[in-house]
Amino acid sequence: MACFPTSKLKEAVGTVRAAVSSRTPRPVLLHTLLANGTLTASDLEIQIAAPIDYGGEPILLPYEKISAILNNTSGDEVEVNKRGTHCLITTGGGSWRLPTVSAEDFPSWESVGLKRIASVPPEKFTKAVSSTAYAAADDVYPQYATGSVLIERRGTEISFVAADNRRASAFSFAVDDDPNDSDALLPKRAALAMASIASRVGEPVTIDASSSEVVVACGGVVLKSRLTGGGRFPKWREWFQHRDAPRSLVMPLRLLTATLQAGIVTSETSSAVQYSISQGGMRLSARSSESGESMVECPLERAGTSASVDLRPSAVADIARSVDPDLPLEIDVFDSESRVVFRSGETAAVVMPVCKN
Repeated sequence: MACFPTSKLKEAVGTVRAAVSSRTPRPVLLHTLLANGTLTASDLEIQIAAPIDYGGEPILLPYEKISAILNNTSGDEVEVNKRGTHCLITTGGGSWRLPTVSAEDFPSWESVGLKRIASVPPEKFTKAVSSTAYAAADDVYPQYATGSVLIERRGTEISFVAADNRRASAFSFAVDDDPNDSDALLPKRAALAMASIASRVGEPVTIDASSSEVVVACGGVVLKSRLTGGGRFPKWREWFQHRDAPRSLVMPLRLLTATLQAGIVTSETSSAVQYSISQGGMRLSARSSESGESMVECPLERAGTSASVDLRPSAVADIARSVDPDLPLEIDVFDSESRVVFRSGETAAVVMPVCKN
């Protein structure tokens, strides 16, 4: 029998959630493994292990059931007993006899050949992921690894970069450990899961990689992710090169508000908002046969090159939400057909214009 504080077991169960399979022909992947001082979940692509005080016989706990029990108990402690092909959970005056499978069937995952990429403060890791992961593709493009966040180390600088076929975002900052040149691809959902863990745990995040996997650790929690597919990340640095033209400055919340207002009338067939910059400020306008027209004025801190460009409002809104609201956002607009580059502090983002029919 093992006895745990309810809060500790609930925290561990919540920590590994992102690695639990929702649909799988293998019943073992619907379980979490309690063994060797950790609670571990794996869907074969990512694995998350959370520390917990346990040194007894390995037990597989059915994830959805144990999670539901912990979320609906008022008890301060949880007892876990293995009874043959079942496990007995007792807490808060209730007991549950749950079917399980053999712990020997749980997939093993041994890491070899890892090399350190960087050790990153938790707030930097969290900010880097929140500033970039939204731009990662939800669909898979075989030729490019755009469903992941690229972690690229060059000397003393590390960059987190995500992109799809319409936009990209990068967050770059200096790190204090030994300089090196290395990189790794962390799937979007793995990056988001680890960012959530780092924000809660508040300890440094270490990033290690080999030719076949990435291992990210924070405060005893270890996330492992396999490198799958043959796609390579696009050559992203050229997207963010400075152009020799005056750039505009706008406060992010003003841009976000104006973008959301102008985008009210967009539709599937007319999905763009036109951003027109002049010395008098920025005007946003949109039109669709289904919803009508909109026109919104957005004050600028500084007006740059006069130009008009059609952009998807959702892409611009994501950028405005991701940057520091107290810092002016730089907008580099060249013409109606070229990429638009946004910069604020350690964040840079690119949005491609919407092609006119």
